[in-house]
Amino acid sequence: MFNLNNKGFIVIVILYTILSGLLLNADLPIVDEEPFYFLLSKSIVSGQGYRDIFYPGNPFNTEYPPFYPSLMALVLMVFPNNMVCLKIISILFGIASLVIIYSFFCAKYDNIEKTNLPLNSNGAKPKIFKLQTTTINKFLLLLFVCTNPLFLSYSVRIVAEMGYLLFSLISIFFLEKYSGKDNSNKSYLLIGIISLIFAFYTKMMGLSLVLAILLYFFIKKKYKEFWLIGGISFFCFSPWIIRNILVSGLPMDYLTSIISGYKTSSSSMPKLIFWNIINYGYSIKDIFLPGCFLDKLTWELPSLFSLLNRENYFSLPFPALFSIFLISIIFFGFYLKTRKRLSLVTIYVLCYLAVLLLCPYNFFLSDGKRYLYQILPFLTYYFVSGLSGIEKIRFLHCNIKKIIIGFFVLIVIIPNLMCDIHLIKGNINYLLNYRNLSKEEKADYYAPWFNVYFLAASWVKERLPLSACIMHYSPYTFYLYSGHKTIWFPLREQIVKENLEHIKEKEVDYIIIGTKEKRDLVKKLNMVSNSFVFIPIVSFVKGHWQEGFSLVYKIISVDPKIKKLYQEGGYYYVKKDYNQARLRFEKALKFSVDLVGYYNLGIVYEKMGLINEAISMYQKALKIEPNFQIVENRLNILCQQEFLRRDGENLIGYKKLGDCYLKNYDYREAIDCYAKYLEISKKQGVSGDKRRREILLVHYNLGKAYLNQGDYSKTIKEFKKSFKETPEFKYKIKHYIKVAKQLKKRVYIYQ
Repeated sequence: MFNLNNKGFIVIVILYTILSGLLLNADLPIVDEEPFYFLLSKSIVSGQGYRDIFYPGNPFNTEYPPFYPSLMALVLMVFPNNMVCLKIISILFGIASLVIIYSFFCAKYDNIEKTNLPLNSNGAKPKIFKLQTTTINKFLLLLFVCTNPLFLSYSVRIVAEMGYLLFSLISIFFLEKYSGKDNSNKSYLLIGIISLIFAFYTKMMGLSLVLAILLYFFIKKKYKEFWLIGGISFFCFSPWIIRNILVSGLPMDYLTSIISGYKTSSSSMPKLIFWNIINYGYSIKDIFLPGCFLDKLTWELPSLFSLLNRENYFSLPFPALFSIFLISIIFFGFYLKTRKRLSLVTIYVLCYLAVLLLCPYNFFLSDGKRYLYQILPFLTYYFVSGLSGIEKIRFLHCNIKKIIIGFFVLIVIIPNLMCDIHLIKGNINYLLNYRNLSKEEKADYYAPWFNVYFLAASWVKERLPLSACIMHYSPYTFYLYSGHKTIWFPLREQIVKENLEHIKEKEVDYIIIGTKEKRDLVKKLNMVSNSFVFIPIVSFVKGHWQEGFSLVYKIISVDPKIKKLYQEGGYYYVKKDYNQARLRFEKALKFSVDLVGYYNLGIVYEKMGLINEAISMYQKALKIEPNFQIVENRLNILCQQEFLRRDGENLIGYKKLGDCYLKNYDYREAIDCYAKYLEISKKQGVSGDKRRREILLVHYNLGKAYLNQGDYSKTIKEFKKSFKETPEFKYKIKHYIKVAKQLKKRVYIYQ
């Protein structure tokens, strides 16, 4: 029998510390809000105040409460730019949270009323209640939490989630303790109120905690405490709200975003709540069943999950059913714990979920599990209580009860540990190679949709002047890696016109997009605007085009009359009436010689088969904009194609054309050219060291093309062909083979 005393709890804490320590690294990820918090703390350290230093004009920040960035700033003053120290803060918050969970929730299991349990004729408790013992419940609760991949991942991230979780737990623990038998101990009330204030100044979701506490004391008819906490909360929260109104005219950016979400949402309130319930209900499985474990099942057992369609959760049989079972057990545990007594925990969970369900899903539901994480210990508490409660179901046979309980315990703990090992392996591999990696190679440890982020930021940093203003969907992250002032890119179609005003006001020079939806928004910006043209000048692709890509658009101011000619030419181009399109673009060039005219006319000439004229237009466009990489790559491809038309068996021509396609991210065409090169080379025979070395380089480039195409088996095969005889590329080839093996297993350090 377990005996989870203080020593047992220490073992749990040591386990958590080891697991989170193995996930530590000195990297600042580009995911979520970590760069935002880092920049806010840098703003405080540099003496600029609490400002958005990534934004043109460095405006005051009114979105994120200041406690966590201020704490980070104190650490950065002592350890400048030390990411490990910043992540250790979250680990310390996690350890403190486990202490509160052990003191608070585990104490609740000690209060189980054994008098309600049926007894045998000899007065002994039946065997079917053996699993009801409090020590097992304590053990499961702490083990579920400390090994949970979501809990561990937030323990090594530079975000405020762990801090908010700790302060909310402390506040609930001491205020509920005060409202019970220890109501004479005013220190509990004081600690609870102070923790409540810290929770509010850590995350805006602290408002749900304030609401829950006030509601709790009102229901308990403790009006003195109700007015005291309400008054202190108002007094302490007012400075932040007044400050925001003075500097921006708005009390809090989050409230403004929520209101904007209501205005732009076409859904009625009942429909909105329904979709929130569906989305958050489905996200439950991401908390208890790690995504990497589910992905492993769907990749390695395709016959079992052949119906799986990851883009439409209504056709996900296993995850959806698992979510339903989990919710059923959580609701059962919730019922068992609330049927006799309404606790502060219950009211807080209800208030928190109510806030989530009433918020527009286009505002909160970009990552449902992230918001459910902040009530993870509470959900786990009800889950464990629900498992224990299965023992009370009388119509089920004793063995069936044990099987059900054992199944859910194993299906949660084993995937958790598997996912922990999965994450730790990726992090250790990253740490072992970190010092020897270039920036581009470090980016390979990210999933493709993050990888292109680094490529675009690096290109902007190297090619564009610091005065250039960028529009990006994640401006704070892009500023951190590029050093250029960046403003927000629209996330919804309804605010396209609003962003045109931002472009005019902030004099934006470039827009960078990373998804198909945002690419469509740029097209709409092009259609709506009468005085701007958005022209793509460089693209970055990693993996399949759908997996990861970025496009850099240059914003060019034009006369409305010329813009109309461009729009007419574009209309005829789409209709494949290239002659009419050519006439419109040529007419536009007579009014104004600019980059857009040469680029458009070059594309039309190319479609009409007038290759020499197209080359001439592209060359003129490059004189105006030397950074026009799309045109530069297109020009090189046309030149090489013309060369091969004259000499179809030229090896150098196929290699150069393959290299051009590789630079242009046309991996399929690059592979075809390299394959043709190897085919002709085999016919002609290999002679001389120069030719042999050239073939090895073709195999090397072919491996890179297959890597980005997503064919990892062929990637490894091609790299191994050139590994032994190209010593200067030996390390890079070794690195790419390792990356290909990782991608084959879907092991990313960040994804």
